[in-house]
Amino acid sequence: MADSTVVALVFEDEEAAERLFNTLEETLKAESFPVDNAAVATYRQNGEVIVKQWSRPTSENGFYPQQWEFLIKTVLSGWGYHIDDWSIETFKQVFQPGTSAFFSLVKPYASRDIIIKLRQFNGNLIYAGLTEEQKVMLKAAASNSSS
Repeated sequence: MADSTVVALVFEDEEAAERLFNTLEETLKAESFPVDNAAVATYRQNGEVIVKQWSRPTSENGFYPQQWEFLIKTVLSGWGYHIDDWSIETFKQVFQPGTSAFFSLVKPYASRDIIIKLRQFNGNLIYAGLTEEQKVMLKAAASNSSS
């Protein structure tokens, strides 16, 4: 069973994910949007992927900037630490140059509610459950890749 859900909302332009974050920023600060943290990724037309962490983890459950970047680039490469293949393939199809994505790591009890809230925004919604073991593996791999 998943301990967390990674939710990605992919938009068809480079600025939309940042605009979404700005819309949700006060909600995130007030913790009425129960996520462990959030990040925005922009896939530039030149092929560069830029990841910005917008909110620090509120618990050990969350990811730090290099972990988000590692996760996003790893999933784009097609290797996802046993993350659901449908989620990886769908993400790779929609996260293309000229797009942006809002990511959040959602606490287990709130996954359904967050997914329903994010459906109101005009983007491709993709999500996958992560077990504690997968998160530990991803965090370790991200640490090793930055050394």
